[in-house]
Amino acid sequence: MKALQFSWLLSYLTVLTNALSLQDALQANGLSEFATKLQEVNPSLLSIPPGSSFIVYAPPNEAVTGNTTITRRAEDDDKNQTAQYQFMFANENAPVLGRRQAGGGSTTGSVFRTLLNDPEYVNLGPGKNQSVVQKGSVIFSGLGAKVNTLSADIPFDGGVIRPVDGFLTLPSTLSDTLPAIGLGVFKSALERTDLLQTLDETPDLTLLAPQNSALENTSCWWSDVKLTAAIKEQVLVDFPGYTPLLKNGASYSTLAGTRLTVVITDDGKISVGGAEILSGGNDVIVKNGVLHAVSGWATSSPPEQPSSTTAVVPSPTETPPPVEAAAVFNSKPTLHQLGFVVGFAAAVAAFGGF
Repeated sequence: MKALQFSWLLSYLTVLTNALSLQDALQANGLSEFATKLQEVNPSLLSIPPGSSFIVYAPPNEAVTGNTTITRRAEDDDKNQTAQYQFMFANENAPVLGRRQAGGGSTTGSVFRTLLNDPEYVNLGPGKNQSVVQKGSVIFSGLGAKVNTLSADIPFDGGVIRPVDGFLTLPSTLSDTLPAIGLGVFKSALERTDLLQTLDETPDLTLLAPQNSALENTSCWWSDVKLTAAIKEQVLVDFPGYTPLLKNGASYSTLAGTRLTVVITDDGKISVGGAEILSGGNDVIVKNGVLHAVSGWATSSPPEQPSSTTAVVPSPTETPPPVEAAAVFNSKPTLHQLGFVVGFAAAVAAFGGF
């Protein structure tokens, strides 16, 4: 056994001794522009200690020279450029939340801590850097943006270089992210209930954001109290629930004080509290955690059924008049509107209904 251990150690040291530095490996593999920018922006990023386990997401030369976002940041300040390049460095051995592989009631993929620690882009709690999610060849970043791997990993003395087709997008607040990924109606609901700023500033959370159609069909007709309670149940607290970390049957606390349970089907579909995480809007990295677009309202209890005393319930053949959901969320009913509803109800009663 000792001989095997010694042989393994000797092989490891031989590989480590022969491996190139990060700068040399980038230059030798056609990624020279990325190496040059690292030297300009933050030379310390090129000095990863040998024997480390970093993943460096490196875009090709044309992506570096043609990146207008990076150019604009260069005109702003060095701090923003540093943040962009820190986000491209992931530590495989950082005490993240771990990694789960397919099978055993878990989803496939990995979550890595990056070197990004700028408070402008990170609010995950003390000592926690920003994370990225990788599932197969796709890496998930801010504002719903993704990049793809281009080729096999390239070893260097501090880990591996993973060539990708572009820069990861820096994370932003929920306020900026929701409309950017087509969930502006839910943002309007947060504004109506005065919860938007609170959720923007709460560290280490998961937001399950119902797709627009789910809100248009229900919450436009809800009171502020009911809407507020429903929204609080969409927030998992003290846990950024990136999909690779979700496990079948696990439950998590919400801002409403309830618990939502995860269900993962054999074909990999994930539901939290009965709301399915949509494949086109999952693992959106935000400043203070992660955002998932979901099919409807997540709930800790079965959906509420209409009571027999409900005053007005549209019949299956009736279609409510079209309503602009965002406008409803941003306004309160006027006395004139309430008077119209009361008058209409009285007329219905007087004529014995329709």
